[in-house]
Amino acid sequence: MSMKQLSLILFALAFTTPGQAKVFKWTDADGSVHFTDSNAQKADAKPLQMGPRPAEPAKKQLPIDKSSIVLYVSSSCLPCDEAKEFLNRRNIPFKEYDVENDSIAAAQKYTLAPGYGGIPLAVIYGKIIKGFAENDYKAALVK
Repeated sequence: MSMKQLSLILFALAFTTPGQAKVFKWTDADGSVHFTDSNAQKADAKPLQMGPRPAEPAKKQLPIDKSSIVLYVSSSCLPCDEAKEFLNRRNIPFKEYDVENDSIAAAQKYTLAPGYGGIPLAVIYGKIIKGFAENDYKAALVK
């Protein structure tokens, strides 16, 4: 058997799970809980459901309004300050979320731009802009 074949087999085995394995739970007379691989220990042993965890409830999402402007920023970010100043100079209202202090905002930012670790992230009338470049903001502000 070649090294490549052995590696492939080991890789496949590493990610397989026993599909028919059962675990039983039972409680003895003293109230101690036991887990076994068969129900032979106790007639009232109940099989446990094994498998993937139930899905977690969806996290709260921040509203994204395509008629508005949202900035995802952090407190010590020069490009973020430039983006805010750009909008403020033009009296353009915007909603600001600090991704360092707001985990929901950080999750929303990641949802909007997966893999983008930079800031600011702007959503201008539904258009996503990474970083700050004045010309990009001007272009996005034209509805």
